[in-house]
Amino acid sequence: MKPEEILRKAIEKAQNNGWKKPELTATIGNDECPMEVDGTLFSESTIFDHSFAKAFWGEWDVGDKVPDECTAKIPDDIIQEEFGNVVEFKLEKWQYHIQKLVLAEDRLKYIETFLD
Repeated sequence: MKPEEILRKAIEKAQNNGWKKPELTATIGNDECPMEVDGTLFSESTIFDHSFAKAFWGEWDVGDKVPDECTAKIPDDIIQEEFGNVVEFKLEKWQYHIQKLVLAEDRLKYIETFLD
């Protein structure tokens, strides 16, 4: 798929899940080229927006295999001192994928793997 098509489909998926595209164009860095999608300019940085990521990836569903790197045990002494009964921290699905996206060699190709 071409980058514009990937971004278009990703935006459509996020909108179908409740994301509202911004009225203004996305902030464009020095090395980014904006892409027009349905009359609005977007840059690749759109995919890092937290509200976009929440709508695109969502939360973990019951039965999902949560990757081990998404959970962390907090040492007992810290739990008792700071958090009471909390014994585990879990990254939400969208947070996990933003981290993977940052490290991806081709970010739009990473996004593409989640499109129907």
